[in-house]
Amino acid sequence: MYIEKIIENAITDNIERKLNILIINQYEDDYIKNLCNNSNHNFYLFKSLEGGPQWFNPQIKPYNLNFITDLNNLKCKFIDLVLTFRRNESYDIGRKISNQLNINLISIDDCSSISVSRKLFGTPNEFSKQESIKKHGLVNVHTNELIMNSWMYGQESINMIIPNLIPEKIDVKNPSSIFVDPKIPDIYLSRIGLNKEFITKDINKAKVYLHLFNNIDYLLLTCMRSSIPVIIPNIKKEESFDLQHLLRNAIIIGLPDDLANVIKDYYTCDHIYQLAVEKNVIKNAENFVDNYCCGQEKFRTSWENIFRYASETNYIRGY
Repeated sequence: MYIEKIIENAITDNIERKLNILIINQYEDDYIKNLCNNSNHNFYLFKSLEGGPQWFNPQIKPYNLNFITDLNNLKCKFIDLVLTFRRNESYDIGRKISNQLNINLISIDDCSSISVSRKLFGTPNEFSKQESIKKHGLVNVHTNELIMNSWMYGQESINMIIPNLIPEKIDVKNPSSIFVDPKIPDIYLSRIGLNKEFITKDINKAKVYLHLFNNIDYLLLTCMRSSIPVIIPNIKKEESFDLQHLLRNAIIIGLPDDLANVIKDYYTCDHIYQLAVEKNVIKNAENFVDNYCCGQEKFRTSWENIFRYASETNYIRGY
């Protein structure tokens, strides 16, 4: 496979050849949707990894995203690139495949090394922090400068900033409840003391969004753009490092107590929403999204430059 790829890349006259890109998903359906829809390449995704699905939202599946069961189940001759999110187990799987196929890996960081790039709902530890610093791709794509600076420790790889694509605004039909990310399992919500009676996983009922992650992800930005105030739990400062700017500038609201004591009745949502109005949180968040995210043309051009560079490097050596 590798020899065939070297020959084809070296002799082809078609520099615009469609690439075959394997993605290791990390609950990033929306980001992948935007990437696929703004690229003319072919993308591949395992149907499942480690017993769990790799795609959670069938309604937004792009036409050029293909599901595979294993690397022998490809419609193409070979994979050109591997794309991973963050620097945890997702990265490890992608790195193993890139080494096996001798192809380049591109790493996407939407979480700083300070906040810990950990597995969803996992427990961070010092070993994982130290090990994750050593992980990198041929190109590391960061969603903002703070994240990029946190990962740059004399690495030889290329570091680039590509902000998130500006989300589409959602017209919420029935704003009435505290909304949480649909991919978070109910058992986890129960474990942290949340009563399902007072929350929803339907964004069309979102009056307030409870963000349970320690980074700025696409759903968080979507809620901000859709005039849904964002609240985060009271967590350790270093774990919420990526969100501190938002807290200081009244772009989101930090809860003063543990979730079980704060979200305990039907009136909580209205009280939080009123607090957001008083602190001008909704307008601040909308302005933040406009400045933080990028337009479609920049997003498309930046990624195309990365794909071209990474694919041209492939036939010289794998990384």
